[in-house]
Amino acid sequence: MKGKQGAIFTLIDGKGAYLFQHRTADAPQYPNQWGFFGGRVEDNESPEKAVWREAIEELNLPKHQLTELHLLGRFPIHENAETITFSFFIAPLLISAEHLDNEQREGQGWGFFSAQQWRELNHVEHDHVFMKALRAATEDGCLRQISERARSVHD
Repeated sequence: MKGKQGAIFTLIDGKGAYLFQHRTADAPQYPNQWGFFGGRVEDNESPEKAVWREAIEELNLPKHQLTELHLLGRFPIHENAETITFSFFIAPLLISAEHLDNEQREGQGWGFFSAQQWRELNHVEHDHVFMKALRAATEDGCLRQISERARSVHD
């Protein structure tokens, strides 16, 4: 794929809520807003590898956490007079929330929110595109299995 690329991800818990990052007030992009984890795809890197890298950089996630990574789609986002095509991934939460508390390296916090709760957050404006993809995946039943996988690990 040519052009600028990004890769973002979320985790889904056993209740069907999604993981979001609360950016710091001094973040260079989207300060003090809630958004997905991830970032730009580096040269000679696949979107999947970028998600792995970002997951380690931002949350210090263990490798097994992303073994069940699902691509929900690729979406062009217009940002700062350029278009970036973001690959959007989801995976079931396979680790404890304590790990997230202890290991988050970027942002001022994190949280699991339903789509309804997300609407109430001060969120990154273009994330509505990704929330629409989550809604479509929910309607076709795709996310139910992923959420059930997370529930089976934590029950």
